[in-house]
Amino acid sequence: MDIRMATAYDVAMWMNSQIQKDGVLYQDEAVDDIATKFGESFAYINDKSFVAFGFSPAKFCLSLAF
Repeated sequence: MDIRMATAYDVAMWMNSQIQKDGVLYQDEAVDDIATKFGESFAYINDKSFVAFGFSPAKFCLSLAF
């Protein structure tokens, strides 16, 4: 079986599809879904105890939007 590791691009594609489908993507829900679907390396608890992305999704999402 060939299992490919998820990339930040894969996560951004998923995020973009969620935005297209729902019109919005809430960070706290997205981080939880991303950690479950793609692995915990893409999410973490920051120094203020908030869930956060473990990568910079903005650059990928912006490139997908245009």
